[in-house]
Amino acid sequence: MTRGTSTPAHDLLEDLREARVRELTLFNDLADDQMLGPEQHFLEPPIWELGHVGWFQEYFLLRGLGGAKPLIEGADGIYDAFHVSYKLRRTHDFPTRKETLEYIETVLDRSIGWLEGRKPNDMEKGVYWLAAQHEHMHTETLTMVRQTLGYARPKFEERAVSPDPTFVRRDVEIPGGRCASVNAKRVRWLNANRSHVLALPTKSGPWIL
Repeated sequence: MTRGTSTPAHDLLEDLREARVRELTLFNDLADDQMLGPEQHFLEPPIWELGHVGWFQEYFLLRGLGGAKPLIEGADGIYDAFHVSYKLRRTHDFPTRKETLEYIETVLDRSIGWLEGRKPNDMEKGVYWLAAQHEHMHTETLTMVRQTLGYARPKFEERAVSPDPTFVRRDVEIPGGRCASVNAKRVRWLNANRSHVLALPTKSGPWIL
């Protein structure tokens, strides 16, 4: 079972809200002529990125768990990354920016409303956890898109952070072995070698990654 099965429902909803705040911070200051951006290999348009995270929540939470009908006719043919190749993600008649923002807001509100007041089972908590982690992942993707296309850094709320006096610069060991490589279309099982990763953020120009 996923870690989400032991997470209280309240924390799952807070994770959904936090992911959305970060997603919108990355999106809202983009200009209208940056909604598609120049075409580059493996870069999804920002307008697709935003609609896709809403669709994912709708598909798995509202439709999958709640049995709801689709909110936007034809949305599966635009946002379903399981079946829509990344090469085709610029060719759609997208909902407008305003419509896309209203869509993802409606989905989030209804997703929160569905879980509030319930005592979810392990499967339901796992799906909500997956939806939150999926949106966190796409904040990373949208960050990469902005950086690759040379867009300005987003203005995240600054937080005062005190250094941890106990921190020691070190490598983290990745044990290796059999693992799953997952993308939007399939799961592949791989045998990974043991490796090490530096336990520090990396920097690319003005961007902390």
